[in-house]
Amino acid sequence: ADSLVIDEVKLGGLLRQNIEVSGFVVEAGRLHLTARSSQQSLDWQGNPKQLFDIEETFWPPGPRYDTGEPAGVLVSVSGIALRDFTVRLDMPEASIVQEGVSIEGGRFEAEPDAQRVRMSASRLHAEKSELRVRREDSGPPPLEGTPDTYYQWTIDELRLRNYTWRDDVFSLDKVRLAVDGDPVSLDHYRMDLRVPGPPEMGGKISAEVADLSRHLSQFGLSEIRGPVSLKLSGRGPPDAFAGTFSVDGRQLSVFGATVDRLRIQGTQDADGLIDLDRVEVTALKGIV
Repeated sequence: ADSLVIDEVKLGGLLRQNIEVSGFVVEAGRLHLTARSSQQSLDWQGNPKQLFDIEETFWPPGPRYDTGEPAGVLVSVSGIALRDFTVRLDMPEASIVQEGVSIEGGRFEAEPDAQRVRMSASRLHAEKSELRVRREDSGPPPLEGTPDTYYQWTIDELRLRNYTWRDDVFSLDKVRLAVDGDPVSLDHYRMDLRVPGPPEMGGKISAEVADLSRHLSQFGLSEIRGPVSLKLSGRGPPDAFAGTFSVDGRQLSVFGATVDRLRIQGTQDADGLIDLDRVEVTALKGIV
């Protein structure tokens, strides 16, 4: 980092085994987090768990048990402001590189003995981000691969409001961004990692896509073109997600055929049953 400013360190808290810092401001910093597979920590399916190196800063990999003993040292940092940061998240299956990252109203707490990390921020802004996802399980990590080994999306002007991570529950109030130039919004998102099995998620997402081919071409579907509006809201784990969805498109081209209007509205229950409330297709001067 180019500069680091700390307004106050509360030494009185040391008597209670508390390390308290306030007014933590960092300018032009760089953060690189790398995930690796741990043979000592397993996920809910019994597979090696992915751990970021920052997690091992506070506790080593392996099973975590609540012994009922009082927590030890509490590290608390409030008034965090990060300005003009570069962030790299390097994972085997995906990567995120963000530039021009600024965070205001940040807070961080860690209790190593209790194995808890809590974070929050009132606002986050990233000028530009790049998301890469590995195409095949056997392929190289995206940051090490060539363009033919990963999918890629460019994200501009990511703005996030009221982010919290508390005891394996992640939530945020509002996100606004542009994915390859198309505006996307996410509201009242929540992800709960405390439950066994896949994480439970909920929220509302909407997107205005100017041309579907811009996103589908890398999947080999460049012959589907045209603008659409997408909306999805609901709650549940990925394999039992329940909610509502809608698709609204005009002047679409599907493998050479013109579709003047496409409207689909429906719901899905936790068992995966889809109920289509409305399907409207206008093509070849007819309406279905």
